[in-house]
Amino acid sequence: MKKELVINELMKLDSLFCEESKNNGVNAWIKYFSKDGVMISQDHNPNIRGEENIKKSIVSLYDMEGFELVWEPLNGDVSDDYTFGYTTGKYIMKYIRDGKPGTSIGKYVSIWKKRNGEWEITLDMGN
Repeated sequence: MKKELVINELMKLDSLFCEESKNNGVNAWIKYFSKDGVMISQDHNPNIRGEENIKKSIVSLYDMEGFELVWEPLNGDVSDDYTFGYTTGKYIMKYIRDGKPGTSIGKYVSIWKKRNGEWEITLDMGN
């Protein structure tokens, strides 16, 4: 029973992260990512590592005209000691590039670790 409660806590936290990102942009990302977190990049580009690099990457997204990003966690799990977990879900990203609207729809997975009693994203990937 406790494991289900912790999974629900993590899923709610992922939803809260989405809500905060709508209002606080890059600051929400810095709040929820660990200082040494990693974002898996697309194609063969190097992964984005660490708070400063993640911040730069996210700022460039939020600076795009018409940028909107929403996601919904659909599944999750945690380790038996409740210190490691993941959430998966779907996202929709909208933007305007070169005067033309664009939409990206995909799935994501976020890997979470509990440090000092708080959940932090240690790895994030979307397709």
